Amino acid sequence: MPSQDSEQQSRPETTVDAGAFLAQTRSTDAMTELLDDGSTPDVEVVVRASETCRNCSKSLRPNDRLCGYCHHDGGPPNVRLANDNVELSSLREFHEDARRSVRTNGTSSQCDTLEKLLSNSSMVINRNLTSLRAWVLSDDGLYLNFYKLKERGIPLVNDHHNRHRTSYENTVSPGFADDISVGALTIDDQGMGYYGPYAVVIRDDAIRDRATVFWENPFKFCRRLTVVSGAEAPAGHRATWQNRSLLGVAKLGGKLNVGDEAKAISQLLIGPDRTSEECDFIEVHVHKEIHACAIARVNPPDPPIPEDAYEWTFLRGKLLGLGAIC
Repeated sequence: MPSQDSEQQSRPETTVDAGAFLAQTRSTDAMTELLDDGSTPDVEVVVRASETCRNCSKSLRPNDRLCGYCHHDGGPPNVRLANDNVELSSLREFHEDARRSVRTNGTSSQCDTLEKLLSNSSMVINRNLTSLRAWVLSDDGLYLNFYKLKERGIPLVNDHHNRHRTSYENTVSPGFADDISVGALTIDDQGMGYYGPYAVVIRDDAIRDRATVFWENPFKFCRRLTVVSGAEAPAGHRATWQNRSLLGVAKLGGKLNVGDEAKAISQLLIGPDRTSEECDFIEVHVHKEIHACAIARVNPPDPPIPEDAYEWTFLRGKLLGLGAIC
């Protein structure tokens, strides 16, 4: 699985009402679009409405934030994509399916608890102490993703995931993957220990207008659904920050058990083995960088790492000065 440090493409444009192209299948493993004549195409087709600038009505490319004609701010491209009619319609179907399932299974109460917990969930980024120190003490205070680190000439791990990440990350975030800061959705303020033992929780007000959530790690998503490079990602697997509870219930509702308490429910969000690269989680995508002042809290490893003691004491003082809880 790739690290959390982790040619322009555009979505097909059409004047057809996107609401007519709802995902008809109930399985996330076999999503297709039903055409107007009732037939199902041989290959998956995702039809999206064309985007236009709200100020001048000129065409707005999906990966652009500013209109090329009048420079009106069209909003973060990941948020616009999550608000696409096809995405929203498919997501609502998945959510409704999950709700029907929990009613059948007798876990409606547990699902209500899950939805409430998700509505108060946070973004967490896990780092080792060296990476966290570089972020907090950098001249600009910005958390840089894989692409920005590469631009600055920072040595990066040359593994299979990093060599191929442009392909699957651009499939999920077409044309703007290099502008996305990635983390995980958390309920218990802990994250993916695989990426580092220090769990950095981000303030809601720093990301809520530019954050979206995605079903899972893009590499696993493309592999699981056999999405090839250059194809559209199946709809219904992303949501705006405000709709993150809908996506969480759609994904996790079927995993609830009668009698589950809040702690067991919260642990569904990130799998039990958080130090494994195969651990499942919901990804958070934030457009552009995250400033160190946006750090709400840092949860250090428990038990502490002895060799980190001196440096962590120093860095903790810097984080407290920024208003973070440590």
